[in-house]
Amino acid sequence: QKTAYEMLRSLVGSEMCIRDRNEHMLYYFRGILRLYQQDFAKALKDFTQAIEYCDAAVAKYHLGRARCYACISMFKEALHDLNIALEANDTLVEAYILRGKCAFISGDTKQAFTDFQTIIRLRPDDPMMHIHAGNILMVSGAYDQSIKAYTNAYKLEPSVMALFGRAKCYVAVCMIGKALTDVAAVAKEDAEKFKTDLESLKVLHSLGKLLSLCN
Repeated sequence: QKTAYEMLRSLVGSEMCIRDRNEHMLYYFRGILRLYQQDFAKALKDFTQAIEYCDAAVAKYHLGRARCYACISMFKEALHDLNIALEANDTLVEAYILRGKCAFISGDTKQAFTDFQTIIRLRPDDPMMHIHAGNILMVSGAYDQSIKAYTNAYKLEPSVMALFGRAKCYVAVCMIGKALTDVAAVAKEDAEKFKTDLESLKVLHSLGKLLSLCN
């Protein structure tokens, strides 16, 4: 008798139907395998079968299909599935992350920010969640809040992403001295990559001092 894994391995490369409607999880797992193989059309078909063969909404099935839609830039369809997934399980962090990204790409920065606020509430000790929130806030023009998000991320786990993101916000609000401090710290990790940024900020910082003396 074959195990579920062996059945999947034999099914993944074929168009064979899974005859038992109660085996909707096999469609789901085959969809996952095909998704990672970047066979999005077949993965979509499998996730859809899993959804249709299941009597109630299963969050992970809709999340799987949403991932496929997102991979082929069908963000409206992805958002629809993610809404269903979160109605079924409102603590599914992966669904909030994907919905936040899809909403942001679709131009709905308000929804994206709301989702990342929820993620931070669910995972307050995860620095990447604070960085995602900082990125969205920065491009939305909420620089003060973005600086706070990057600072929180850095306190949880020092990283180049947190410092460089905060530095860009400091530049946007003309706090060149603080930006220079952050980029100088980042340059210690990768001097060549951030050489131009550091030199440019030094020039801006010197120019700012000169202008203040002239005034």
